[in-house]
Amino acid sequence: MTKKVKYAFVLSREKIEEFCHYTPERILDWLEEANEFVNAFVDPRKRKIWEEMNKGKDEHPPQRAQG
Repeated sequence: MTKKVKYAFVLSREKIEEFCHYTPERILDWLEEANEFVNAFVDPRKRKIWEEMNKGKDEHPPQRAQG
């Protein structure tokens, strides 16, 4: 039987403030590192489910309410 492990990523206020000052290049580097982590440690079947859930989300962005 496979044990399910929950994962949470918690950031301190200081770390969030640090991220606010990152250059666009550093942000992309950080995202690439995070993606490599996910690809290394998340089951491929779970990633497939995530991909299916996210299909088409960018095709129909939410509309702002007029008013």
